[in-house]
Amino acid sequence: MAPPSAAQREISPESGRAKRHVLLVASAFPPSAGPGARRALRFARGLAAHGMRVSVLTLEDRFHYLGIDPLSRSDAEGSFEVLRTGTWDPIARMKARRGLSHHGVVHPGGATTPSGDRPIAPLPVRMASEVLRSVLLPDTEVAWVPPASRRALAVHARDPIDVVIATLPPRSALVGAAYIAGRTGARLVVDYRDPWAADRAHSPPRPRWLQAIDARIERRCLRRAALALFTSPSALAFYRREFPWLPRLEVLYNGIDSWTPRADGSPPPPLTWTYAGELYDGRNLTVVVRAMAALRERVDARLVVVGSEPTAERALGRELGVEDRIEYVGRLPFRSTLERLRRSHRLVAMIPAAHSLSIPAKVFDYLGTRRPLLLLCDPNHAAAAVLAGIPQHRVLHPDDVAGVEVLLSEDAASLCGGGMPDVDAEALERFDAGAQMRQLAGWIREL
Repeated sequence: MAPPSAAQREISPESGRAKRHVLLVASAFPPSAGPGARRALRFARGLAAHGMRVSVLTLEDRFHYLGIDPLSRSDAEGSFEVLRTGTWDPIARMKARRGLSHHGVVHPGGATTPSGDRPIAPLPVRMASEVLRSVLLPDTEVAWVPPASRRALAVHARDPIDVVIATLPPRSALVGAAYIAGRTGARLVVDYRDPWAADRAHSPPRPRWLQAIDARIERRCLRRAALALFTSPSALAFYRREFPWLPRLEVLYNGIDSWTPRADGSPPPPLTWTYAGELYDGRNLTVVVRAMAALRERVDARLVVVGSEPTAERALGRELGVEDRIEYVGRLPFRSTLERLRRSHRLVAMIPAAHSLSIPAKVFDYLGTRRPLLLLCDPNHAAAAVLAGIPQHRVLHPDDVAGVEVLLSEDAASLCGGGMPDVDAEALERFDAGAQMRQLAGWIREL
């Protein structure tokens, strides 16, 4: 992608001063299919629109292990520079050579073949990957730091960098960004999509002495930070306790983009609930299947899964006699997933107990469609507060079968009574991506 023009580089139309040069360190960026790529794109677009020169430091397409979404490539076109680099990671390079890191498309997460099946790496590759995940600090993508840092310093030599933003995970993005900030004298901003310190003990499981080294790495990087961003108030509060010396902490939720397709009236029967994303241990929809089975004689409901195959749900559905009401769509590009979501009556999201501080980007993708949500999580989770005050949305504990039964019955009655109304757009204004980027640009100017 071509860098901004000389005219764009020199003067900000908002302030009349020289534009700040912001380097965004984001290993996931379009056309990566990972959900973190959309937040990084939002940052690049928003800061460029608010009078800053933006360079994005990211991986080459062949190393995007979460898959490629070709429809997202055009979204990345804008008045910012994209710098794509390789990595020294031998496992990533092996996967790239074998075509295991960018088959097909997926939302959110997981490389696929064109048929929709996840390609399986050879056993030696999988074993080596697991070994590296357990011992490399802070994560396996640390091998990206040397080539990425070298590229950043070359950019700084021709166009001095004022601010470095690291969006993580991966945690190595912060290691690289802190090194670049130290070498260039730039101010460091840390964007915690997931809180590193809170996940230290279980992602992946490590002995205590490795956890101690991991903690030292994060603490040393944060010593350079001028601003830390979090996607939930609870994550911010956790970091304020753990690192009270951090100079500034702010909450910046994931946003709702203006191009998110809006709902157009209530879809026709049968009652359809849809889930988009990955299903694995600790994140499954068996509570919905049990509720559907309990009401199968009274409520004609369907559960649609876009993403990974609902193996546990199908097995339970077969046992309870409702397998024919579970539809598996497979993985789709992000925009196609949104189209599918807005043809549903209710959208289902689940937050496992292990993710106690993070609000998944998926919740905001759902909100943007203006369809009612069912959020399965601890009622005290920060995500529950996001939905508070909007009566169409519901938050239930992941084991509350009776509560899901009641909601299925209510939705069926609403559908028979003329349809389920859209959520009021005014209730979502505080999550508008444009307003959030104005706020972020203001914080960066204050640095």
